[in-house]
Amino acid sequence: MNIEQAFAEAFEKHYRKKQFNGVIAIAENDQITYQCALGIANLDEKPLEISDVFNLASVSKQFTALCIMRLREDNALDYDDAISDYIEEFKDTDYEKITIRNLLQHTGGLPDYMELLEEHWEDEEEVVSNDNVIELFAEHQPELLFKPNKKYDYCNTGYVFLASIVERVSEKSFEDFLQEHIFQPLQMNNSFGYRFSDTEPPLETVVSFERDADGDCSENPSSYLDGIIGDGSIFSNVEDLVKYHAALFTDQLVSQEILKEAYVPAELSTGEISYYGFGWDLFESGNFVSHTGSWLGFRTYFLRDLDAQKTYIALDNSTNESLDAQVDKIIDAYYS
Repeated sequence: MNIEQAFAEAFEKHYRKKQFNGVIAIAENDQITYQCALGIANLDEKPLEISDVFNLASVSKQFTALCIMRLREDNALDYDDAISDYIEEFKDTDYEKITIRNLLQHTGGLPDYMELLEEHWEDEEEVVSNDNVIELFAEHQPELLFKPNKKYDYCNTGYVFLASIVERVSEKSFEDFLQEHIFQPLQMNNSFGYRFSDTEPPLETVVSFERDADGDCSENPSSYLDGIIGDGSIFSNVEDLVKYHAALFTDQLVSQEILKEAYVPAELSTGEISYYGFGWDLFESGNFVSHTGSWLGFRTYFLRDLDAQKTYIALDNSTNESLDAQVDKIIDAYYS
C-alpha cells in the first residue's frame, strides 16, 4: 500500500466515525498525488470541496516569518536587530533587548498576550488589534518569563509583534504585504490575511463547528481576538498551499540562501538546542519541517519532507483535537 492509499483508507475511517471533517492533500513538489474533501463546509450541510478556504490558525506563522525574511533579503532589517528599533513603544523597557530572531524562534521570554487581555481588556465586544496589544504591553509591561534566548517557549505574542514590524518597515498593511510578496506572485488566489471587522472576508470560508456527545453540531463563535494578525488570521486552501510548498524550493519568494536559515535550530544561551526555526517546527533528522494550528474549531497541519519535496496537508473545521496524531500515525508507519 502506498502512502496515498494509506491516507485514503485512514481518513475515510475517521470520517465515518465522525473523527474528521475536512480536506486532505498530498503533493510531490507542485503535483497533487492525492486529495479528498470529506464532510460539510457549514451547518447548512454544504458539502466540503477541495477548493474550500480554511482559517490556517498557527500555520499562519510561517507566512509571517517569510515576510520578515523578505524584508531581510531587501536589507530593510536584520534578524539581530532589537524589536524596539521598530516598535518604539518598547524603548527603555525590559523588551528592548529582545531581537527579531528571538520572536521568530520563540526565545524572547514574552508572556502570552491573551493573558494580558483577559486582565486589562474590559469590553470583549470591542475587537482587539495588533496596535492595542502593543499599547497594553507598553503600558503594563508584564514581566518577562526569562531572559531573551535562555529558553524556548512557544509564544503567540512574538508573531503579533512580527506582523507589526512588517507593517512599520514596509509602510503597508500586513494583508497587503502578504498579497504583494507571496500570494499574488504565486497566484494563490484563494489566500488572504483577514482581521475581523465590519467588512466580510474577501472570499467565502468554511465554518468551524463542534459536536456534542449526542453528535449535534453547533457553530463556533468569532472572538474579540480575531482582529489580531501574525500569529494566525491567514486563510487558504490546500491547492494554494501546494503552490506555496513548491515555491519554497525555488528563489521565487526569497532566495534559497535566505530561506535555509528558517530551517536552522536555535542555539540557546545555555548551549541547548531548540528545534524551532522561523515559523517551522524542525525534526532532529533535518529532513522534515511542520506546523500545527488550532483556533476556534479549526485544526490545521502542514508537514513537509524537504528531501523528497513532498507535503502532507490536513485542514479540519470540526474541532478535531487528534488531527496531527491522525496524520503522524500514517507518516510514522510509512517512513519507519
